[in-house]
Amino acid sequence: MVTGENLTEDQDYSLVYNGPYGEFTVELLGDYAVGTDHDFRITYTTAFNTSVDGVNDPDRIFPNNATTTWIDESDNPHTSSDGATFDPNDPAKYDGFKNGSYNAATARITWTIGVNYDNKELQSAVLVDPLQGDQQYVADSVKIYHYTVNPDGSIEKGAEIDNYGDFTISEPSASNNKTLTVRFPDEASAAYMVEFKTSLNGEVVEPTYDNDATFT
Repeated sequence: MVTGENLTEDQDYSLVYNGPYGEFTVELLGDYAVGTDHDFRITYTTAFNTSVDGVNDPDRIFPNNATTTWIDESDNPHTSSDGATFDPNDPAKYDGFKNGSYNAATARITWTIGVNYDNKELQSAVLVDPLQGDQQYVADSVKIYHYTVNPDGSIEKGAEIDNYGDFTISEPSASNNKTLTVRFPDEASAAYMVEFKTSLNGEVVEPTYDNDATFT
């Protein structure tokens, strides 16, 4: 056998998948089943969905364990187990992200909020972000962009949306307790990046500013 050659299912191995229990069993067949001295690597792909079963759990992780059994040349049985845990990045866990950057020259913070990281179809989707502290909203600073997620989980900012008429934007003001609200169009299976600015002009700049946005 040439090193790195792929084995053939039902000829070199059998595969049984138990969907309800989320596990599969691989059994070597033929010449590989008895007396083989080959090394084997098994690779496979899984999908995960943070919108079910623990969506509010900040430690949303995915453990995976494997067990191997075999019989040696002296007919002695052996078992070994090992495991690994996949820890998605925060945007994948929360289906979005938020960050802020401060410009000391203008005394302004640019807030960036990414929603629908999983690119699901949206229904009655709303973003609510109340400003905290002495920040003052910069009028007409809301911009909405598309974005894409790269295979490594990083974000690629796209073009600004071309039709704001499909969105309802309520800018922060004294009458709404300085709360930004954005309502997104239904049936829009797209990831959106919302940007807006706040000003700290004339204020004592604090070491940190905590702003929590909620996307439903």
